Amino acid sequence: MGLGSLALAAATLLWPTRSWAQPAPASLVVTRGEGADDCPDAPNLAEQVRRLTGFAVIDAGPVASKASDGFIQVAIVRNFGSYRAEIHAFGAHHGNRALEDLGPSCSSLADAIAITIAIFLDPYATLTTPAPRAELTRATMRGPSKPAVDPKPKRPWQPRLTLDLAGGVAFDALAHTMPLLGGRIGVRVAERWAFSLGGTGVFSDSQQAPGGTVDLGLSFASALGCGRALGEAEAARLDFCAGFFLGSLTGTGQGYPKHWTQHVVWSAVGAGPELVLPFAPRMAWTAAWLGALPLARHGFEVESQGLRSRPFHESAAAGLLTLGVRGEL
Repeated sequence: MGLGSLALAAATLLWPTRSWAQPAPASLVVTRGEGADDCPDAPNLAEQVRRLTGFAVIDAGPVASKASDGFIQVAIVRNFGSYRAEIHAFGAHHGNRALEDLGPSCSSLADAIAITIAIFLDPYATLTTPAPRAELTRATMRGPSKPAVDPKPKRPWQPRLTLDLAGGVAFDALAHTMPLLGGRIGVRVAERWAFSLGGTGVFSDSQQAPGGTVDLGLSFASALGCGRALGEAEAARLDFCAGFFLGSLTGTGQGYPKHWTQHVVWSAVGAGPELVLPFAPRMAWTAAWLGALPLARHGFEVESQGLRSRPFHESAAAGLLTLGVRGEL
């Protein structure tokens, strides 16, 4: 063999070449909230990513071993009128993304999720040019780098007790717009849903009547259910609440020969938005508007000089505007 052949063989051994060896695929875990069942699960989403990249860059399932090239966690929820996905990537490719789609189905959001994961796991970024063998030998002698810490999934939601104190005004509940005070105790059973029981008292009102006045009072208990419509579970958000009210409406005649007091059962259904603005850990300001529809319209009658009249009769609808503070226990 001549000197030219030996030189060519040595150059071939030391010349850098492009490596097309693929790393171990990343692991994918997908959680779907209530109402998001039409969104892809982990196996279908992984297949969608593999079709986009042309490489086996991801597998469905939790992290199997340290050979995995990363961990992708996708949480999909359905809010009122929209789909939302939170993507968390750990390991060699790390980052966070939040995606939201207002479409009637999950197909558009699913495509966006697959594209986002494909960008995170860009297979061509790993096709690096290795150094000559002599350099690789010296790098190996320096010892391997520290293994990446295995990612841990987010902690599952834990139910939380809540305590609300609020003040505001009641519109058309009595004869005039009157202040009110109330409180509620509830439980957040999920990131999206909460239920509460409470009590409210409306300040006493007075209505002029022939021959005297009628003093009015209203107090009631409430049972409400609220669902998150916009925003984040741990940040500013807009909830929509609906529930039932049951209490006592009182009328007392003043200035008549015979003093009288009447009590009637007051019941209504109501619904409306509630704005929640956190200002400290487990503390938030609240602002709510609830419209109430009485199930029966009551009134009080008086008699003066042989004539009967009805100075007060309930409105067909009432409104409750409140501002308050909430603590989570």
